[in-house]
Amino acid sequence: MKKKARERIFIVPNWFGFMYGAGIIAALLTASTYSNNLIYSLSFFIVGLFLIGMVQANANVKGVEIEKMDFMPKEEGKPGKASIWIRNTTNSDKFFLVLRIGELGKDFYVIVDDLEAGGSSRVDFEVPPQGLGVHKIEKIRIASTFPLGTFYSWKPFKISKKIYVYPKAEGEKSLPHSKQQGEAKKNFGGVGGEDFTEHKNYEKGEPLQHIDWKAYAKRGQLLTKVFDDGENKSISIALEPNIQSLRQASFWIELCESQKMNYRLTQKEKSILRWGSGKVQARKAREILAQEAVHVDG
Repeated sequence: MKKKARERIFIVPNWFGFMYGAGIIAALLTASTYSNNLIYSLSFFIVGLFLIGMVQANANVKGVEIEKMDFMPKEEGKPGKASIWIRNTTNSDKFFLVLRIGELGKDFYVIVDDLEAGGSSRVDFEVPPQGLGVHKIEKIRIASTFPLGTFYSWKPFKISKKIYVYPKAEGEKSLPHSKQQGEAKKNFGGVGGEDFTEHKNYEKGEPLQHIDWKAYAKRGQLLTKVFDDGENKSISIALEPNIQSLRQASFWIELCESQKMNYRLTQKEKSILRWGSGKVQARKAREILAQEAVHVDG
């Protein structure tokens, strides 16, 4: 049986803790000098509070785990959206947890007011603007000074996430011509009167009503039906190795998403993102733009 990894929690007195400790020492010295039992009693009382603060600060982060994180692709120069799911594996509530991600800046933090015993919580937050490209997130810290504010306790986590920052959507060119004969004009949300053309593997985020449940019952594989709709435009967006081209492509992707048009991305006449539409397609396309932006000069 695999041994469970030991939970690593760190704790140090903060500025208020050091001041509090100095006060305890001063009280003990005064009591010793004047042999005052009342001051002795008061000193031991505040020592007790000091120890309680240390124990409770440690307990407040114990058993808190990160389940998953998700960073949405964001446009250059603008803040982005992200979510983190955290879980409390203990039978006691947690309060005023602070989430810190060093790669987002030393002043960046997210506060979780409370986390119920044995419960999970999704925390949505805003990611500050970053430069073009792909930014790695490798560490996150859950910290707390609860309940007395005299000790700072924290628990580090190693993660592997990426934030995709794609070129801003701008350009004056109209959409490329829709593909004519020889290029399938496919719609993944077919309606009556459209012809079924093929199956594709189901991808997370696509509408469940487009799944071929009969195929799933036979083969145990989630497949999405693809339909041919001759009236819907299918746009092929070619990427070129310069920032102006990528910004223009970002603008076209925005248009295609708003107009629910099918599109693909190509590079050197080769497809690098197959036909699709909707939010899942837009996310994949923007992640590709962010990766391409790494290799071009502004």
